[in-house]
Amino acid sequence: MKDLIQKINWEVSQKPVKITGLHHDSLKALYRNDNSKLLSIRSSKYQTFKNTDLMQLVERIAEAGKFSVEGYEPSIFFGV
Repeated sequence: MKDLIQKINWEVSQKPVKITGLHHDSLKALYRNDNSKLLSIRSSKYQTFKNTDLMQLVERIAEAGKFSVEGYEPSIFFGV
């Protein structure tokens, strides 16, 4: 679990989308807050799910003891 926490110790941030100097209110750019890499362009209605929230969910599942977290490869999702 510690390895996973170290690999996803960044969050998704948002910026408005500007194309050739025009501001598009219906779009937003999603990027990593640690290195500013663009992740995606989405509708302004799109809701992000924070990595810290993901870790809390995984921890609660593991603590409940009813499920085990296996086969999770953070590199597939987070490029690390």
